[in-house]
Amino acid sequence: MIGRNISEDLQNVINDRRSVVVSRMDGGTIIPIIDGDDFQSENQIIVPVIAGGDCFGSLVVFDKDKSTRFGSGDVKFVQLGATFLSKQFE
Repeated sequence: MIGRNISEDLQNVINDRRSVVVSRMDGGTIIPIIDGDDFQSENQIIVPVIAGGDCFGSLVVFDKDKSTRFGSGDVKFVQLGATFLSKQFE
């Protein structure tokens, strides 16, 4: 994925500075990360990386398991990772 453009959908999530948790099992639509990529995932968490009022990108976690969903602990773990990354930009 290095050197490829991120998708417009992901860019919109980053620009809106919002976190997203999606599960196909619940009828959600997985947000494509790279334009034209056919990566198949069943669950997804996207958390923005924000430091000093600027958004530097996002942390994205995927799961291909059709029988599970991400829980609140998973979301908090990804938020912790995004917070750690944001400290590296300050």
